[in-house]
Amino acid sequence: MRYNETMFNRQLGRNAQLFAREIGRMDTPEARHPYLRELLAVIEEARPEWAEAEHKASLYTHLLRELCGAVVGDDEIEAAVRAREAEAALATADLSFDTDPSSDAQADARSADAG
Repeated sequence: MRYNETMFNRQLGRNAQLFAREIGRMDTPEARHPYLRELLAVIEEARPEWAEAEHKASLYTHLLRELCGAVVGDDEIEAAVRAREAEAALATADLSFDTDPSSDAQADARSADAG
């Protein structure tokens, strides 16, 4: 298939560029938000070196503004970046609980001694 314009970012690819263009055509920030988060996931896969960058939000903001167009605001992109970071923090958080019954008994004994 032939396209009239060149690819903006070869690391992301044409599908990501077309997806971003469609996101830019959506009417409201609420409608765009989940799709921006998905596009951020694609960018994170294509640009893993950005994950540890100090100014990660500004990198994503600049790239998404170029891909989606001027319709998508910087604050909207930054909110999506914060949401993705919160998801990543939850995914890596240690959600295990101590299931050792002896630790419960020790805690009960300490509270009984204190009271």
